[in-house]
Amino acid sequence: MFHKNINHIPNLLLIVSSILLTLFSDGDSNAESHSFKRIVKEKIIASLDSSTFMPDSFAVSPDGRRMAYVEKIGNKQVVVVDGVRQKVYDEIQFGDYFPLEFSPDSSKIGFFAREDKRWFFVIDGKEQKEHQPVTTLNPSSNLRFNYSKEAAHYCYVAKTADKQYLVVDGKVGSNEYEEIFPCIFSCDGKRIACTVREGKKLFEVIDGVKQKEYSVIGSLTFSPDGKRFAYMAYPDKAWAQRSQRWLMVIDGREEKDYWRVWPGYDFFSPDSRRTAYMADTGTDDMPKPVIVLDGREISDESAGLSSPVFSPDSKRIAYMAKVYKKGFMMPSPPPTYDFNVVDGKPGKTYDRASIPVFSPDSHRLAYYGVIQGKYMMVIDNEEGKHYDDIGHPVFSRDSKRVGYYARQGADCFIVVDGKEFNAYASFSKPIFSPDSKRICYFAKKSGKRTVVIDDIVGQFYDEIYPRNWRKRVADNGIGFSLDDSFYYFAKKGNEIIFVQETIDTAD
Repeated sequence: MFHKNINHIPNLLLIVSSILLTLFSDGDSNAESHSFKRIVKEKIIASLDSSTFMPDSFAVSPDGRRMAYVEKIGNKQVVVVDGVRQKVYDEIQFGDYFPLEFSPDSSKIGFFAREDKRWFFVIDGKEQKEHQPVTTLNPSSNLRFNYSKEAAHYCYVAKTADKQYLVVDGKVGSNEYEEIFPCIFSCDGKRIACTVREGKKLFEVIDGVKQKEYSVIGSLTFSPDGKRFAYMAYPDKAWAQRSQRWLMVIDGREEKDYWRVWPGYDFFSPDSRRTAYMADTGTDDMPKPVIVLDGREISDESAGLSSPVFSPDSKRIAYMAKVYKKGFMMPSPPPTYDFNVVDGKPGKTYDRASIPVFSPDSHRLAYYGVIQGKYMMVIDNEEGKHYDDIGHPVFSRDSKRVGYYARQGADCFIVVDGKEFNAYASFSKPIFSPDSKRICYFAKKSGKRTVVIDDIVGQFYDEIYPRNWRKRVADNGIGFSLDDSFYYFAKKGNEIIFVQETIDTAD
């Protein structure tokens, strides 16, 4: 087994295994031809043994320059970080809900390990043996440990014989409770919160301060500036005998109660000043949806609404709505039309529509609509070509370009600015280069995977990481360091390779 420390793989230390100065034009393309070359440098990071390599454990750091995975050694396991084996343990937890997790700044890696019957947390090779982590939480609740966004702090839930408590940066960070759900940090890393259960009651503990008790509590959300917080609560379980009544708690203050509330992912606006969520009024039998914007209800005749979305400048809001089709005798469920509402103005109706996406400058909007089984991208109210399927739109950083996945029959395309790029068996979500000039995406053909820049095909590999959506780097696994440079990890045969490419536009 070959392993080598790559020290975050600095460019000057890359060992070149192949340099390709080639111009590819594989397959048919309706896109304009591009004249540039791709300089490819490969560095072998590790040689794998298929009988010991555990592929579901593979993780890539957020900056795309570090990687880790688990190997079996007899009946034991070991984490390999940047090609270097760490300490051998009886078991390592890995997978979607117990991942090998790099910190947001890519400097640290943490995981849970077991020796005999004792589990403990390991961060950067240092064992936190003085605390016994809880490793049997509900997988849907969250990750077992969390980093703060700036990576200065980390936390996880630990336990005694019959109680649980938080561990923050290796130290006891809370009182003991019957059950603690995974903790979260505010974006600035200065605040910490967790949901706690004592008996039949749940409550939030924010910065060590206990909040009001409820029967049920939804996930807490901090505002982007970290100064505000909000969560969904169900005050009295006995109310279910008459009617469900939920409410939002914002900065410790209870909002109006509703039959149901749907806080969504963008509860706070990017500037942290505004709030928005969807709620159902009415009764159990006839709920009526409303959007609650800054505490004010926005109601219409919709049969249903999506969670609202703020624009990046926090000035605009959009959501998807449903209305019943006319002329039907109300079958179950009744057929509906979808339409998007932007700045209070309803758009065209479709059989189905996606939730709208704002451009980075907040001026543009895109979503897909479906009519009689055909998908079309709607960009600034202009409908595009019809396809059998379409993915969600992606704007370039300068907001001038839009790309998305599309399928017509057995052929899959990346469509950018209305132009179709090469057809392949499958694609990843596309991303734009920092200068917005290039579109980059993974593609699959004849069982092999490659990275495509515009319509220029790259080297084919057995695998390109990360594929798992929970382990994405730069949205699809490709990391740009400059406008003309990007990198990713790939597998060729039994070798893990770090690939660095440069786009050469010189004549």
